[in-house]
Amino acid sequence: MCIRDSGTANGWKIGAVDVSGAFMYAPIPEQMLVVVRPPSFFVDIGLAKPGELWTLSMAVYGLKVSPRAWGDHRDSVFKVCEWEANGQTYCLSQCASDTQVWKLINKAKPEVLLGLMVVYVDDFLIISESGAMRDNFISKLRQSWKIKEEQVLDDQHPLTFLGLEMKRTELSLIHISEPTRQEA
Repeated sequence: MCIRDSGTANGWKIGAVDVSGAFMYAPIPEQMLVVVRPPSFFVDIGLAKPGELWTLSMAVYGLKVSPRAWGDHRDSVFKVCEWEANGQTYCLSQCASDTQVWKLINKAKPEVLLGLMVVYVDDFLIISESGAMRDNFISKLRQSWKIKEEQVLDDQHPLTFLGLEMKRTELSLIHISEPTRQEA
């Protein structure tokens, strides 16, 4: 599938970042008590005693409540996220029609769209103008979580987001497809 690359026609950059160990940033809801046995490996190396039980205060991978806890935590951070650039204050505004899409806006001019962020669990696709506003936004995200280096779509490098590969083509189009598998 090809789509018109209107973002870069506006001078916007397309990039993706991933939060490392996202679920471990999310607190378990206060009303929930989660008790687990430590991994047997922890007993083997002496970090836990046989029969010991642990009460979790933070989400972990594999726990049913973890995806929801992370999503609630992530969105609560986004709702109060503000950053400065060029003497202006910027923030995020959650789209009403799709709660996984956030608008990057100037607080003083919220009607002007400066970029978009598409969120899927711990993967963020950021589409906005290059420069201080964008750089400072990513720095602000890094203050909350450990974020992998941004992968940017350009003429020489495809970008993979949600298992789909995006490649820039001539005529300001972006070709989106499943990545081709390398033969072993």
